[in-house]
Amino acid sequence: MESNKLFHEANDFFINEKYKKSIELYEKIIDSGKQNSSVFYNLGNAYYRLGNIGHSIWAYKHANKFSPR
Repeated sequence: MESNKLFHEANDFFINEKYKKSIELYEKIIDSGKQNSSVFYNLGNAYYRLGNIGHSIWAYKHANKFSPR
């Protein structure tokens, strides 16, 4: 599945508060090698919404590496 389609699908899950499913898709995008700041930032937000602060910080730090500003 194309990474852009996965990204939009993951965002839809996030909007609908299905954070675990959005995490699965964001991680699938990352595993496929399509890493960028938006994917890591949204992944961090999903982890944060589930109360998984450690993973959210990890994701935010990776987002910052791709887009320091």
